[in-house]
Amino acid sequence: MGRCTRQFLIWLLLVLTWQAGASDEVAENGSADAGETVVAVFPERFPPIYNITVNNLPTGFGIEIMEEVASRAGVRVEYVPVSSWEEAFAQLKSGRADIIPNLGVTEKREAFVTFTRPINKIPVSLLVLEDRGLFEDLSDLRGSRYIVGVVRNNVGVSILNREPAIRRHEYPHLADALLDLATDKIDAIIYPTPIAKQLARSLRLKGHLQALGKPIREIPRAIAVNRQQPELAKKLDKALQEVLASEVYGTIHSHWYPEPVFWDHRRVAYLVLTLLILGGLAYGYFRFSILQRMNKKLETANAFVNSVLDISAEGILTLNRNGMVLTANKAAEEIFGRDKASLVEYGIASLMPEVEAHEFSKVLESFDSEEPTNKSHSIEDKFREYRIKSRDGRLRSVRIALDMTRVEGVRYFICTVQDISQLREAQQLADFYITHDPLTGLINQNGFSVIMESLLSQSKRHKRHLSCLHIDIDRMHAINNAYGHSGGDEVLVQFSMRLEETIRTSDLLAAYDNNMLVRAGGNRFVIILPETDQTGAHGAAKRIISAIEEEPFDVDQDKVNITCKVGVATYPDHGATPAELLARSEAALRSAKVSGRQTIHFYAKEDDEGERNREVWVDRIITGIREDRFFLLFQPILEIQSGKVTHYEALMRYQGPDDKVVLPGEFIPVAEKYGLIKKIDRRVMELAISHLAGHDGTGSDISISINLSGTNIGDPELFEWLEALFEEQQLDPGRLVFEITETASLHSISAARSFIDSIKALGCRIALDDFGTGLSSFSYLRNFPVDILKIDGSFIRNLPNSEEDRVMVRSMVDVAHSLGKRVVAEFVCSEEIFNIVKTFGVDYAQGYFISEPIELGAFVESNSLSSSLTRPGRNKKGAVRPPVSQSRKRNRH
Repeated sequence: MGRCTRQFLIWLLLVLTWQAGASDEVAENGSADAGETVVAVFPERFPPIYNITVNNLPTGFGIEIMEEVASRAGVRVEYVPVSSWEEAFAQLKSGRADIIPNLGVTEKREAFVTFTRPINKIPVSLLVLEDRGLFEDLSDLRGSRYIVGVVRNNVGVSILNREPAIRRHEYPHLADALLDLATDKIDAIIYPTPIAKQLARSLRLKGHLQALGKPIREIPRAIAVNRQQPELAKKLDKALQEVLASEVYGTIHSHWYPEPVFWDHRRVAYLVLTLLILGGLAYGYFRFSILQRMNKKLETANAFVNSVLDISAEGILTLNRNGMVLTANKAAEEIFGRDKASLVEYGIASLMPEVEAHEFSKVLESFDSEEPTNKSHSIEDKFREYRIKSRDGRLRSVRIALDMTRVEGVRYFICTVQDISQLREAQQLADFYITHDPLTGLINQNGFSVIMESLLSQSKRHKRHLSCLHIDIDRMHAINNAYGHSGGDEVLVQFSMRLEETIRTSDLLAAYDNNMLVRAGGNRFVIILPETDQTGAHGAAKRIISAIEEEPFDVDQDKVNITCKVGVATYPDHGATPAELLARSEAALRSAKVSGRQTIHFYAKEDDEGERNREVWVDRIITGIREDRFFLLFQPILEIQSGKVTHYEALMRYQGPDDKVVLPGEFIPVAEKYGLIKKIDRRVMELAISHLAGHDGTGSDISISINLSGTNIGDPELFEWLEALFEEQQLDPGRLVFEITETASLHSISAARSFIDSIKALGCRIALDDFGTGLSSFSYLRNFPVDILKIDGSFIRNLPNSEEDRVMVRSMVDVAHSLGKRVVAEFVCSEEIFNIVKTFGVDYAQGYFISEPIELGAFVESNSLSSSLTRPGRNKKGAVRPPVSQSRKRNRH
């Protein structure tokens, strides 16, 4: 089979494969022919203009530009790769192909094709693999022995046709020419520069293909259209004009003709060679400088050694074989407290206590009996600790390292002396802190076990009682948030001092022993009371609480009121070992903290069950937040003058897996104890803001107030979180009111003021809840820029029967109005109370007389007074969820 026949069959197979793929693609996309089909022929190996991928798909600069032109011209291109330019020209002339996507423009080719406007220009240069300086341009090749390679039907042939004096050799393909150039069969080639360089890189030729001088010619390249199709040429030229003016052209061009890399392998090689030369020169110079410096150092060696000895922190001595001092540096003089002359007179052994002096002499003798090169002495022999007497008679601990040497046949001892007095003191301090608290200096839990074991042993022996009081500071977490941990530490120190003072000045212990007061960790303290039964322990706990609450603590220039809880366990009633008494007094303490009502609690078996219940609630709270088991009910707040309800207080509820609804009083104390209250607060805020956002489009301009726990005061992250939440929900912050309790605010005036300022800066409003329960409500009121005062229900519920409460409420209303604040009366549970607060000029009323807590949608539909009033225990929509308990304020959230 002849070569032409094989090429024809290959061509036919490629065309059929290409058409089949194109047909499949059309069928898959479910579309018919979008327009005219144009057959484009191109040489399959002419990078970067044309190439074929491993999947036999056409690619290259010419192909990508053609695709853009075809897309804008509304034609579909069918690509036919061929093996050579001759075959491409033959198909175009015979009409089997319509275009060549990218072809160099020459007069000869214009005879059988119509060219569009130029796509790009390619420089044609004289190219060599290595510039050996043999010639610089074509003029140097005329009449020379050098051979120039060209490729048939390429511009190089026409260039050399005008240079008959230059020897040349024609090749069918560029690759053949490059391979002969690499093997020195020819000396140069003439070819379009970027195409030749890219193929040379693909062939991985040894050497760097480079152009000599300026380009011989720049060949414009355009789309070649069969001369028989002038309309197609116009259409493609118009589309090409759009492509050339677009950003797409620049993207395609920079992809296929990237800027050359500056740091090619040759430049890197030159750089490395330069660095090696400079390094060699620097090394030689360095060696020469070292020799010079060494000579100078040798001249000053003795002076240098003496200077080193004098600045050394360790004492350095030389001794003769009898242990007498021969030389000593300044550090040795300071350690021994004597000058060099005094040391020479004495010798080291005479400065030690008798036992240690004898031991030191024995060590010298053992060294003296060995050769200097003998290594039989252990580390313990060479490094030992001794005590020496300073000039003032005090003993100081030192570590002496001793070794022997020989100089000109004479034996000498060299020893270093290190003062370790501070190290020993530090070790003693560390030993102290194993059983003591470093902050307060009190016995810690490790020391507690030892002391308690001894005291219990005595109590058992003499059959006497012993009590263990476990004390915890309330709101320590809030104090740390408000004043930082340094402020919290200051509270702990003052608290421990006040406990010590209380014990010392009372008859709690017949003879006060500091070891009876223990810091058990965190903000918990333990007092051990020997010979004290439950009655005596109760009296002691009352005196301690009274002493703590008697005066406020000074923290960061503020006066902070501190309260505490006490859990009590006694021997033999509640335990017989230190671990049992400590654990059960702590269980009693937890019960006291959870109950909230009592400050002193004696251990009972129910406390263990209560602890287990609290652990269960911790898990429920975490799971409830994750599974959205917390929901809100809303208690309307009536505007007395208008008789309308536009404001509601959000009240948190928990709904368990059994659909049982739980009031906050059961889980809020657990959340506060275990640090989960902030998560609950944030969940309440999310739900409240979500409710407000849900009613934005209903035409009801309502607002909601929510209760914040005291732990949020001093939390800087809250404001950023709220700001992001308001922005996400696109909600006016003015529709949200934050209620903070007066008692929580009074614990830190500066922290509360800063907190309120930050909340108001967001655009929200502030209500001061439980107003009137603080010791100095009126005097502190001016410190808080709040918008609303909520008078505590303890003043409201007895208004019909208490003249004193009526006077107090009227005064609160008058003061609040004089300061420009609105007033809410809570616990309005009857018409009589409602009429009284209305007479006093109270702005808003809240309570069961107005409405019980209900679903928000049940109340927004009608907000007049007449339609708002419902009987206690029943709401408008017949909600089955129970109303909020008003018996205790802590149940509201």
